[in-house]
Amino acid sequence: MGLCSFQSCRFRVTVILCILLIHQVMTENTNKIQSANKSPQLSGYVLNNISFSILQPWQQFCYINDLPKQDKPGEYYIEIICNVNSNVLNFLDFRRFTSRIQENILFSVVITCGHNGSVFFPYPGRARLLQSLRISNCVLNGFTSEATSDVIDSITDRIKYFTLVNSVLFMSQNDFRQFQRAKHLTKAFQCGNVNAVKIIEYNISCWIGNVSKRVRLETYQSRPNFQDRTCTYTYLRHLQKSFSIIQPFTRQIDKSIYPNIEMLNFSAASIIETPKHVQEWRLESKGLKYLDLSHNLIEDVFPIICHDRINDNTTKGFVDLSYNNISSLRLYGVTKWFRETCDKLTVDIRNNPFLCDCGVKHFQDLLQKYVGNHTASSSWYMLRRKRIFSRYKYLYDLTCYNPPSLRGRIISKLSLSEIGCKPKLRIVTNVPTGPIIVVMFVSFFLSVCLFVGIRYREQIAVSCSTWLK
Repeated sequence: MGLCSFQSCRFRVTVILCILLIHQVMTENTNKIQSANKSPQLSGYVLNNISFSILQPWQQFCYINDLPKQDKPGEYYIEIICNVNSNVLNFLDFRRFTSRIQENILFSVVITCGHNGSVFFPYPGRARLLQSLRISNCVLNGFTSEATSDVIDSITDRIKYFTLVNSVLFMSQNDFRQFQRAKHLTKAFQCGNVNAVKIIEYNISCWIGNVSKRVRLETYQSRPNFQDRTCTYTYLRHLQKSFSIIQPFTRQIDKSIYPNIEMLNFSAASIIETPKHVQEWRLESKGLKYLDLSHNLIEDVFPIICHDRINDNTTKGFVDLSYNNISSLRLYGVTKWFRETCDKLTVDIRNNPFLCDCGVKHFQDLLQKYVGNHTASSSWYMLRRKRIFSRYKYLYDLTCYNPPSLRGRIISKLSLSEIGCKPKLRIVTNVPTGPIIVVMFVSFFLSVCLFVGIRYREQIAVSCSTWLK
């Protein structure tokens, strides 16, 4: 009885295992069929008699998302999608692959890494016929491997869209020393993709062996200014950038020219001082609409010089300085925002650690003068004040951060005693002048009479006695 029960259980287990095996085989076959129907493989894929089997190292990670699309007559566009998990993908394989492709094909490459996925990627990713490149969630090796190779400048820059996000730049101590000692950097490495329309380099961290952060910062500060050749991005419309491996971030972007830029996003880039694009608004970038400097380390609001003409047709602009370390509301810097040439610019300074001392009294007076006064007699003047009020109404709601006793209190509603200011004596200036003149004349006349009476009192007494007799 026990033996039969054991054989019966063994038979059932065998049946179950067979069913699971059949199901697994059927599932694998189904996935292969769906993958083949959805995405042609790279190996053996042919377009215009050009075989893709040369890209064999990428075969296990990548597929073609869609059939080739014809962007222009005689020109084809191919998108390659790669998912890398626990492996290394070499960008140089793609470069060698494109070196043998005919001119009427353009490529878009999307690389996404999973667990322990990495890419050998020499910045800025030059490859023939590459129009779009996106790398995300990857460990990047070989980032500076072509920083000093002039050969990279000979590869035509065709990239229009470049995205590098949520990745870690890995450098060994030896790589870091070689990069530190470099006396020459290529233009491609310094400037990146100068012909791009959109560039996003965001949330990139750097891991350099056991080198401390202090040593890295000292290297950046002591590194020579390699950007004597100014980088000009003629076609760039959108730039989001938050890191620089060459030198301090502000120094790098101040050496760049963006003649047609519309949006600059330098959020969370550890910037400690405002770049020239804020201090000289629209001096070089006439079409700039939005500049994001939020979540940085900027400590002061510098005067902004606007280069818009008063009556031109330029669009409105916005500068975001929220979530910085601005503690002082400098009167001179803020006053610039309300002048005619800055009439189309709005600056946001909310969520900063403002210090509420006696100095904010000038800021309170400024709000009353420029924002809160709606009794102007001139219609043009009144309309302009109304526009300013609508854009800077948020200034009334700014709150204190220090001292702790005033934390969270609205600055515009603080009294002089709360911010440690002594009230000044008020001079009355609206008293009528006519009565004052009369009183002064009568006082002068009485003073003269009193002086004469005292000075000639004996003569007056004799004269009066004689006159009375």
